Amino acid sequence: MPSPIAHTAVALSLAEIGKGCLRPRASRPLFVLSLVFLSLAPDVDAIALVLGEDLGRWHNQFTHSLLFALGMTVAGLGVLRVVGVVGWRSALALSAAAVVSHFLMDWASAGRGLMLLWPFSEVRYRSPLLLFEGLHWSEGWFSPRHVLTLANELAFTGVLVLLLAFRRRGHRHSHDSLSEEGVIE
Repeated sequence: MPSPIAHTAVALSLAEIGKGCLRPRASRPLFVLSLVFLSLAPDVDAIALVLGEDLGRWHNQFTHSLLFALGMTVAGLGVLRVVGVVGWRSALALSAAAVVSHFLMDWASAGRGLMLLWPFSEVRYRSPLLLFEGLHWSEGWFSPRHVLTLANELAFTGVLVLLLAFRRRGHRHSHDSLSEEGVIE
């Protein structure tokens, strides 16, 4: 599964894309933190690792189910409305995007897959196309394989940064074109 680096990079990208949905006096830091929290929430079960428990026993089970995703999306809708997202549709879309992005990234990474239909089924789902090296917790905190994970996630983050830069440039270019034509003053 990807580390918090990749999940946070997606949340920050969503915050950049969604910043236009904020009320003028909304707290941008709370908005960003809310999206980061929502994108990382399915990994709350990693607390077991910190407590010295067997992570394999807990990880990618109920917190990686569609039921959990639905609950977090609804909770995120409420949180994003409170922090200043204009409109419930925008809040719902951003909340769902943050939570579902976690699932999609985990689904497309090396590992044992997600129990999406928990508690109704313990079948694990994994993409045939793996985009992320993922963390290998069973090899310990300082596994050399984590270097591959870091390189993979930094490359992924770099692609996100480039896509956002092109998006910004495209918006700026279209705004400049409209201003020259006298449509926007």
